[in-house]
Amino acid sequence: MTKCCRAPRCSNSAGQPRRDQRRLSFYKFPLHSPERLRQWLSQMNQEEWAPTKHQHLCSDHFAPSCFEYRWGVRYLKPDAVPTIFQTSDSPLVRIPLLFLHGLGFKSPFVKLENYSDV
Repeated sequence: MTKCCRAPRCSNSAGQPRRDQRRLSFYKFPLHSPERLRQWLSQMNQEEWAPTKHQHLCSDHFAPSCFEYRWGVRYLKPDAVPTIFQTSDSPLVRIPLLFLHGLGFKSPFVKLENYSDV
């Protein structure tokens, strides 16, 4: 079965071609850690939903600081909580982080409707 992201308004799935050529990873919900699961669901605004062991979130919903790299492999840190979600019909657009860092942003995702001059 193909892995699909279960975040609201996210249509990412494994094997899907990407325009930006970035690698997409999928992470299972922390069902073994009730407090961390509560944090994930709260960030998703899905507190009443109960994910199963077969459901995932994609790497687009985690800030770069949520990952560690070992031997060329990207791992999700044990305390990572997803924080990047689309909250309206406006699409999230990835902007180069070096450009945004100079503007005071910590995430490479911005809504075009809010930053039309970027």
